[in-house]
Amino acid sequence: MEALDIKQEHFFFNKKVGMGEPLKSIINNRRERDLSDSDLKEIQESFVNRLLKPHKMEIGYYFVDVNSWFKCLEIVRDTNINSSDAIHLTTALSLNCDILLTSDNHFIQEGNKYIKERMPNSKLVLCLPERFDDVLKEKGFNL
Repeated sequence: MEALDIKQEHFFFNKKVGMGEPLKSIINNRRERDLSDSDLKEIQESFVNRLLKPHKMEIGYYFVDVNSWFKCLEIVRDTNINSSDAIHLTTALSLNCDILLTSDNHFIQEGNKYIKERMPNSKLVLCLPERFDDVLKEKGFNL
């Protein structure tokens, strides 16, 4: 979700700059985007084609079991991780993921600390998108 959100924000920014809007206005309104349906479709296709397909990844998971929600509560209660990031972390842990991509340095630091201290057998690593290929190589994946 965060990676797609970043793609939308980037698209919004470039679109508004191209229209000549003042930077201060663009930055202030970046959370209130007015992207059209065709803009959103273009962003999604770019996201899927540039990030998911090359790494044979799929999207579409959610949890409904109460234990996952308790795990989210535990993470928020016991760490400096916010609730939306706790959902991301719990989802990645539930799916036994190797890597969770985020541009949020605070989440990376706190999430990796949580995993190291509370779940030392987990293979999950949080990292910046630009470190994705490096982390894959560190984990022994052949690119």
